[in-house]
Amino acid sequence: MGYESRLYIIRKSENVLFKKYKYAEVMAIYEMSVFPPFQKLFEECSITEFTVYNQCARGCESPVTVDQYGEFLKEASIEDVLDCLAQFLTLKDNAENYTRIIPLKAMLEEFKKQNNQDRLAVLHYGY
Repeated sequence: MGYESRLYIIRKSENVLFKKYKYAEVMAIYEMSVFPPFQKLFEECSITEFTVYNQCARGCESPVTVDQYGEFLKEASIEDVLDCLAQFLTLKDNAENYTRIIPLKAMLEEFKKQNNQDRLAVLHYGY
């Protein structure tokens, strides 16, 4: 799972690239430090069938299917991630100690309003 979390907020596509990978358009990438509720949430999620691509400075693209610990990326719905964040924020002082939570929650809520939820997902990458 990893200590740090990189979240890929994706829009799923039916396109298949290179006859191997189901393509996912990356809407946003959000990086966080240690956040125990995500570990529990994503451990219970299934492995995604979608692939995101990292861009390198030379213009090349490499598929990302596993994180830095060799674990396959896990997929959660935006609704499940928002529920996890909401439960966490009900605990005293958590909003002050984890300052990246409130902007993440706002961003996910906006994506939820603007897009077809069936095509949106959050992938977890540990590093």
